[in-house]
Amino acid sequence: MNAIDEVLKSPDDLPGATEPLSDKKMGLGDGSLNPRKLILGWLIDALKKTLELPLRRQQRILSLLAEFLGRKRCTLLSCQKLLGELRFVSPGVAGSRGLFGILQVPLIRKTRGRIRITRHIHLLLTTFKQLVEDLSSRPTHLSEIIAELPKVVGAMDACGYGLGGVYFATGHSPKVWQHPLPQHLVRQLVSSDNPMATLPIATSSKRPW
Repeated sequence: MNAIDEVLKSPDDLPGATEPLSDKKMGLGDGSLNPRKLILGWLIDALKKTLELPLRRQQRILSLLAEFLGRKRCTLLSCQKLLGELRFVSPGVAGSRGLFGILQVPLIRKTRGRIRITRHIHLLLTTFKQLVEDLSSRPTHLSEIIAELPKVVGAMDACGYGLGGVYFATGHSPKVWQHPLPQHLVRQLVSSDNPMATLPIATSSKRPW
């Protein structure tokens, strides 16, 4: 509280003002030096850099999805509530961002306030359910939500003899690598001498490694 008072004016200086910190929240651990915190409904681990839903929230989402998957129709209001819940959890559910396009369609095609849960909507809800179940066993890494700067950059190429490339990493000398292709793959490469082969790869380079 002394540190906060150095930034914000003390309640003693403002008549009727209260402490900016909540004793109740501090008693629940909000002020503890713990790398694992519950923030805005998410469990954030600052050491592992992961994000996960609390068990109670996971169970609520899965229960809602199971309820809708057992229906053929629903009300407009219940559909809006479901989409609201799914949009809340979607930032931490890797792979769910692209599922909302079709899920939003029923909102503009409703009939007398009722929405039909089509085969496509059922498939998308099932996919969302699987993603949430995966989240319960594998927390989402923050890099899956916000892309980090690459630690290594480079380039690579391939020819009929093999693969090769170069990469650069901060604090390290450039590294060149090469790896020959196994002969059974080389024999399957499409070329002017072997047009009936099955692997389409450029073989213009004839220089061995």
